[in-house]
Amino acid sequence: MKKHILLLLALLAFNFSTFAQAPAAFKYQGVARNANGEVYKGQAIQPRFILLEEDGSTTPTPIYEEQHTVFTSPQGIFSVNIGEGTPIQGDFTGADWRNRSYSLQVKFNPSGGNNFIDLGKSRLLSVPYALHAETVSNTDDADADPNNEIQTIST
Repeated sequence: MKKHILLLLALLAFNFSTFAQAPAAFKYQGVARNANGEVYKGQAIQPRFILLEEDGSTTPTPIYEEQHTVFTSPQGIFSVNIGEGTPIQGDFTGADWRNRSYSLQVKFNPSGGNNFIDLGKSRLLSVPYALHAETVSNTDDADADPNNEIQTIST
C-alpha cells in the first residue's frame, strides 16, 4: 500500500512540474558597499532597478522601474529577481525583447527614505532576451506531418 501511495505522489508531482512556465524575471546579484568600500553586512537595503529602452538617443527611455527590500549576507551580497520587485513605474511584461535593446540602471538606498544613489547603467545582453521565447507564435512542427512523429521501437 505504501508503494502505491508513493507512486501516486510521484506521478502527481511529475504532472504538476510539466505545467511550469518560465518566469517573467531575471536574476541580479550584487555587493552592497558604502563610499569607503566597506560592505553592508547583514542589513536591509533597498536596490532600485530601471529598465531603459535604448532608442539611439543620448537619453534612453525608462519603461519599467521596481524596488526591492532585501537583506545582505555577512559578505554584503544580495540577490533579487528583476521583474518580481515592487513596481514603481511601467510594466515589466511590456518590454519588447525581440525588437529593442535595453540597459539596466541600478540605484541603491542604504538608509531608507528616498536617498537613492545612482550606481550607473549597463546594457543587457543575451540572457534576459530569452524572455522572447514566451512570444513564439509558430509552435507547430516545421512540416506538420503527424506520420513522421510516430516511432515503432521493438527489441
